[in-house]
Amino acid sequence: MAEKKKISTTLKTLILTDNHEKAKTIKKFLGRQYLIISSEGFLRDLPKSRLAINIEDNFEPECITIRGKGKLLEQLRKESLNARRIYAITNLDFEGEKLAYHYCELFGINSSSNFRVELNELTKESLKKGIENARAVNKNFVDAYEARRTINRLFVYKLHPILWHKIYRGISINFPQAVILKMICDQEKKLQPLSNGISIDEIAEEWSKPLTWKTLQLIASVKLNFHIGMTAIIMRQLYEGINIENTCTGLITYYKGESIEPTSEMRTPESLKKSLTPNQFKLYNLIWQHYQKENLEPLKSSMPMNRYNDYLLMRALDTKKISWEDTFSIAICTMLKRGYINLTDEGYKPSELAFEIINVLKEYFLTTISAKTVNRINSQIQAIAKGELNKIDVIESFYKTFGNNLKKAVEKLGGDLTPKEPPIIETDEICEKCGRKMIIRRSRYGLFLACAGYPECKNTKPYVSFIEKKCPKCGKRLTMRKLTKGKVFYSCEGFPECNFSTWDEPQEKICESCGSTMFLHKFKDRAPMLYCGNENCSSRNEHPINKILEHLREKAEKSRQKKIEKEKGN
Repeated sequence: MAEKKKISTTLKTLILTDNHEKAKTIKKFLGRQYLIISSEGFLRDLPKSRLAINIEDNFEPECITIRGKGKLLEQLRKESLNARRIYAITNLDFEGEKLAYHYCELFGINSSSNFRVELNELTKESLKKGIENARAVNKNFVDAYEARRTINRLFVYKLHPILWHKIYRGISINFPQAVILKMICDQEKKLQPLSNGISIDEIAEEWSKPLTWKTLQLIASVKLNFHIGMTAIIMRQLYEGINIENTCTGLITYYKGESIEPTSEMRTPESLKKSLTPNQFKLYNLIWQHYQKENLEPLKSSMPMNRYNDYLLMRALDTKKISWEDTFSIAICTMLKRGYINLTDEGYKPSELAFEIINVLKEYFLTTISAKTVNRINSQIQAIAKGELNKIDVIESFYKTFGNNLKKAVEKLGGDLTPKEPPIIETDEICEKCGRKMIIRRSRYGLFLACAGYPECKNTKPYVSFIEKKCPKCGKRLTMRKLTKGKVFYSCEGFPECNFSTWDEPQEKICESCGSTMFLHKFKDRAPMLYCGNENCSSRNEHPINKILEHLREKAEKSRQKKIEKEKGN
């Protein structure tokens, strides 16, 4: 009788993490007995259309499955049932702790078990040690996150009726944004000068401190003239892993930790130069210099000493003892996207809309957005994390005062909070479907063009704006279009005479060989690639970008042909 083949019943260890880049790095270090899956953040969350916080029942949240994540949620449920062990590897902050607890709630994992892996650096040695020393989820950190999120949620959604009534429907601002925007508006009106200038001694003092997330953001804004959002993105990239000779590894310790350092003394900036983008190299080199105690003389900046920029704004927040390092970059980037502020050669300038928002907040909620209130709440959040305060008590304390101000505001406005519709801005562009004019509308992804005949005609188009970068083909200006879900497309203003177009972002840097605009091509699994946009430039000879762009053109053409064939078939 033939012997039956043995069927493998070995179960894999499931590792859950918060994003694909981190998952790819971890996969490089572990064997086939591990299954690494990214949830890309939370799988269930509060809906965007309403408050979804039950004020009458201890501020309980009403979460729903995030749109588009239903299949992933089901896949993870199946994998969790078949797993031998499950670990969570998420960021070492309050949000990362909440995400680990979120996995426990969804997949029936005991949060008191050794499930949570701490990784101060994404290297093979650190990963092995982290798994061996996995711990329980810190419920105090989870409560701290939930308290902060709930307070911010109450602030945003309870303000909507008043902002929409006083200004127009769709205006939204959160707690950190409101505090920072008030400072920018006050500075513009000269009500509250931020600084008389940047002192070289002051900058040198920052350089001599331990290199934390906060100090690096300050130093990079001065020494490298980096926008705050850029510094935050690059720090995350260096921590989560860079592809170096087909091996992905983290180059710096966790960027929100007590001190940022290189993960290996062997990885000098020069040895990594080919694997890093120019900006990644600059920031890593800055971290390396500080770690090696190199070039620690006073920092010199090419920027005017009275320029209103990230550094001055961050230092102004420091003066008021407001903790900003967790929220500053996101707040600034969001306000730029929504048009509340603009970035000019002189720094951040508030728009007319910004002044309207701040005037409403000053009239009804001045104490809420004061430094005193912000600092008190931040201190209470930290006390929750230490187990010294109860999260419900902190939320109730905030809402009691904020709720009273809301009530007074509604009474002052006569109780009728009918929202105003956004102003209609006509353009000269004609709708090709019905002949009416196109108007500029605003969505959560930015501006777009819509037919004035809506709802009879539902025609929409991307809103085109000009950018101060030259087309590498004809020298005219480039245009920028924001498409679905915020994706950005660049093309020449001379279209169709000049057919230059690209998804790659134009850079400030120009080509040293021909002076044309440089572009940055991003990959899913390795460092971005910088290249000259001029196809005839000598720097493009045998450049790997040529094959990549050709492949993308062929792929786009095949897709176009399929679409044509499908339309013919119908």
